[in-house]
Amino acid sequence: MRHRFSFITTVITLVALLLGNLVTATNSGDACGANWPKCNGSLFPDLSNYKTIIEYSHRIFTGILGIIILVNLFIAFKKKVKGEKLVTILACIGMFILILQSLVGGLNVLLGTPPGFTTIDVTVSLSLLVSLVLLTTALQRKPVSTLSNENKLQQKNEKKLFYPILISFSLYYLEIIIGAFFKHSAASKVFLDIPAEEQLIYSQFLANLLYDSHGILNFVILVSSVWLLFYSFRFRIMRTVSSLFLLFVLLTGLTGFISVFTSLGTISSSMHMIVSSITIAIGAIILGKTAFGSYVLIKR
Repeated sequence: MRHRFSFITTVITLVALLLGNLVTATNSGDACGANWPKCNGSLFPDLSNYKTIIEYSHRIFTGILGIIILVNLFIAFKKKVKGEKLVTILACIGMFILILQSLVGGLNVLLGTPPGFTTIDVTVSLSLLVSLVLLTTALQRKPVSTLSNENKLQQKNEKKLFYPILISFSLYYLEIIIGAFFKHSAASKVFLDIPAEEQLIYSQFLANLLYDSHGILNFVILVSSVWLLFYSFRFRIMRTVSSLFLLFVLLTGLTGFISVFTSLGTISSSMHMIVSSITIAIGAIILGKTAFGSYVLIKR
């Protein structure tokens, strides 16, 4: 079970994303002021304000997470089999994204969370999650000295799901970025005629374009997810996880509609982001398994 610690790290990273969503949903991002890593100029700030508690807890949690991810990358290097370059590459990518995430997160705070900038933070955070999921799936592969005919058939069938999930996952990732920009640029408030203190998008046309693009992508993703599910049942491979992916794609559309219908209510917007994060994780699992296969050859 060489992937166990990597799996735990991935789950903790997902929790950190959900906690970050809570910060956004409660407008707690500026509760610690433009100070980083300190909160309002102190390592032990006044916690009488619940927003300060949420924001500072998020900072502490992500700081601890950074250490856990570094440990995870070290363990991944130690547990890779001889000649397993994929794990080395994914571990290095994870390290790079972790550093980038720290810089973007700190810059976001120092700049006072300017409109639209949080989209970059969301994009990098999701990229970190995806890199950890892919590393986990790479470590989950079973080391074998030779591939039997049964092993070869299994990997051949797994490869047949690669293009459906690649299309679905790529478009879904793009949809999340557009959705995040739609929200954090205040285009969503322009679309719903809601006054905004800070905004990057003022044009009703651009706001409508972003919303329509988001909706069209959701439909295309739904179609490609059905294609993925059809192939999974046809070749009897990854049927459960493919079904879950389609289910969460449907939930994404539903929670997104509810979020707009409730004029970006805190609970509905939070649920939409939670579902989106889980869907990304599920999609990355399928992408990793179809791209890497279930087995890795041990080099002598």
